[in-house]
Amino acid sequence: MAKNEANWFDGDGKAGQEEGTDEQGAVLEIEDDNESQGAVMDEVPIEELQPPAADLKTEEPKKLTPRHVVPKSNGTRRAPVWAKIPKGMKFPKGIDVLILRIRAELTMYPGKGERQVIIWQVTDGDQKLAISRAMGDSNRLGIEMTKQMIRAADGMPINWTGDPSAPGIDIDRFWHEIGQKGRSILHRITNQLCVMSEEEHADFFEHCIAAVRTG
Repeated sequence: MAKNEANWFDGDGKAGQEEGTDEQGAVLEIEDDNESQGAVMDEVPIEELQPPAADLKTEEPKKLTPRHVVPKSNGTRRAPVWAKIPKGMKFPKGIDVLILRIRAELTMYPGKGERQVIIWQVTDGDQKLAISRAMGDSNRLGIEMTKQMIRAADGMPINWTGDPSAPGIDIDRFWHEIGQKGRSILHRITNQLCVMSEEEHADFFEHCIAAVRTG
């Protein structure tokens, strides 16, 4: 496996965030009828078939299921209380960081408990690393792009060396242990972060392009 050159961790042992409390999370440091024919029915005046007006009720329209979209940050650098932030982790300035928890029952091994992931969008350098690991397999590229967004898991940095005994959490082992449901969640988030929605496409082509003629 190609070694991941993107390193978001300091080696000086300093915490990458202010310590949290029981009430507040850590601050991140710089998302019948059986007959064959029915019975003959007597004709009845249609007025007798109409129910009384008092019995008529208008059904309320069904509520549509809300779209499951990645939330926007509220501008705070404080992580949720439950978040496990690795010591020494540094975060790029000015981006939205997503901290996820995958419930144990959704993973391959529920006995290991809840799993946590810290992700953010891939950079062009991240994309090159993912393309390199895909080795020309277009079907695998989506998997590698999603894995590349994982910056930390279960409170530990990601180990990209291919050696499970190296420090950090081995990316391939973690990818296996979260199971198909966990992986599908991450794939869905990747698509939302990296691919424009229909609304974004419409807004872009309607309001963000100007055509001029030079002569």
